Amino acid sequence: MDQSLHFKRFAGTRRWGVVLAWTGWCMSFALGQTVPQEVDLTELSLEDLMGIKVTLVSRRPEKMSETAAAVYVLTNEDIRRAGVTTIPDALRLVPGVGVGRIDANKWAISSRGFMDLFANKQLVLIDGRCVYSPIFSGVFWEAQDVYMPDIDRIEVIRGPGASLWGANAVNGIINIVTRKAIETRGFETYAGGGTEQKKFGGARYGGASRSGFAYRIYAKYFDCGASVFEEGSRAADNWDVLRGGFRMDWDRQTGKSFTLQGDAYGGQVGSTLQIPVLAIRGFGYPTPISGGNLLGRFTRVFSPASDLILQFYVDRVVRKDSVTVSGSYYTVDFDLQHRLRAGRALDMVWGVGYRHTADQIEENKYIIYNPWERNYGVASAFVQDEISFLKNRLRLAAGSKFEYNDFSGFEYQPSLRLLSKIGKRHSVWAAVSRAVRTPSRTEEDLHHLLVEGNRDFLSEKLVAFEWGWHYYATERLYIDVAAYVNRYHHLRSTEPVVFRNKLSARAGGVEAAADWSPRDWWRLRLGYTRCALNTSLDSGSLNFDALRMGEESPASQFTVHSSMELAGCVEFDLTGRAVGRIASARLNRVPSYLEIDTRIGCSPVQGLELSLTGKNLLKKRHPEFLANWITSVPTDVQRSLSCTLSLTL
Repeated sequence: MDQSLHFKRFAGTRRWGVVLAWTGWCMSFALGQTVPQEVDLTELSLEDLMGIKVTLVSRRPEKMSETAAAVYVLTNEDIRRAGVTTIPDALRLVPGVGVGRIDANKWAISSRGFMDLFANKQLVLIDGRCVYSPIFSGVFWEAQDVYMPDIDRIEVIRGPGASLWGANAVNGIINIVTRKAIETRGFETYAGGGTEQKKFGGARYGGASRSGFAYRIYAKYFDCGASVFEEGSRAADNWDVLRGGFRMDWDRQTGKSFTLQGDAYGGQVGSTLQIPVLAIRGFGYPTPISGGNLLGRFTRVFSPASDLILQFYVDRVVRKDSVTVSGSYYTVDFDLQHRLRAGRALDMVWGVGYRHTADQIEENKYIIYNPWERNYGVASAFVQDEISFLKNRLRLAAGSKFEYNDFSGFEYQPSLRLLSKIGKRHSVWAAVSRAVRTPSRTEEDLHHLLVEGNRDFLSEKLVAFEWGWHYYATERLYIDVAAYVNRYHHLRSTEPVVFRNKLSARAGGVEAAADWSPRDWWRLRLGYTRCALNTSLDSGSLNFDALRMGEESPASQFTVHSSMELAGCVEFDLTGRAVGRIASARLNRVPSYLEIDTRIGCSPVQGLELSLTGKNLLKKRHPEFLANWITSVPTDVQRSLSCTLSLTL
């Protein structure tokens, strides 16, 4: 036997043996030791959680436990303690959000079914900037990133939010909110490496003046190695990106504030070509990506009952894909929002906006868009009024978004939400909403061997019925439960090589989450999701494969995250997830899986932290998701280990 091969196998076995032994020792140590009473994770987590204010549900700050929606907030501390380095990995911590990795740089992320590479019913925002692609109707997750320590929170709504945020907020909204510049003063840097992300690092510096001006600048880089195919050979999906940006805030005592921030990035993502029809693996090829954005936001607080927000941003995205779609697009967006409260019973918010996009798709041998260049826009207005009864114990919110877009014309998206507080610890809510997913450039203008676009393609429509319960059981336990029934019409189908709207679906499910601190030094977060999706063909449809669409997403998912403060300066975190199988024969029936991630962190002195993170520790490798139409070959998710050193001054 080759001695070098024997050594590598032995080294790998020894390495993971050490990791598992370390994990077991820390768990036994945590359960067997007396932890100093001054460490109180209940005060640092659950109490803070109850006071966290979210803006997604009503476009104004309100407590998470008093919202008439299925909402969850992932905090900066949650992200740090989990040891995640990408936004998709952070979203795995959110109950009710399905995350399936396709290869080293591609993910399928959605809530309440319809998972795919371009999950077209999930709206994603970063500081109010929409990153939903108008070309494919979805998100290029490999291009979406921020300086992770700068994330203040990630707000997630499961269910429609289109009455305030517009089209494509059908099954949910993800809003990534970064911290104010005043909160990131000083110097911070981190660096690390591992078996999956070969090397990564970043640095940030911020400052402030007495006049109310604060700023920060940052840069980060990572190099992620290639993943493997089922039989163990290497793919060509390695991935590296360099990113930098800034933020400046001016806060005046007069109630005026202004924010200016921007980011720019450049890198390369790899893929392995899947030859259509023949279903054989082709060659690997790189795709250079780049882009940048600039966002400005002006806020004027007239009084505690009235404020105005004016936001403007420009965004540029460039992809040089030699096989699929290569090109660029520019987006300019304007949004105005005004809130007015009349007395204690009436709270109204309204606004107008306009978004303009200009794209230029490059010609290639495989795919044709007609026309290659196109300009299109969306004009919108919204209004929502909330009325309170019985000393604010009963709240009724009604509103709608009205839009006109160049693909499907006029769209309206109303909602009605009711919240009732029962005592100090219970609140129940119900909602009925209508939302649409508007057509994309691909669905109208694509010309390909396997499918043709259709200028008569309509918006996909949803009518959703939701119920929920927030329960603050004790100072140590918070429970959140939601149930829903979704009815979809005019869904996309291929008949047989043309995009049409000849599919309907009905989905129903339940979602439960709990935040529990059994000890002062121990916090547990648990989540369970169950979704049943059934599709039916409309008259004249021949797309019989679509009848099994409900089998293309996991039907159930259970997650648990444990955070412990050990004696001294050691943190121990354990994340487990059990994900149901993908039963679709068209996607090769991905089996269910159970996995565990762990992180051990130590701060020997203030400002210095060393952490070791292990991911997918139970199996050497396993598949998570197979996209149903892209040309990239999916790969397995591998066991990995990384080490990070961070310094804050």
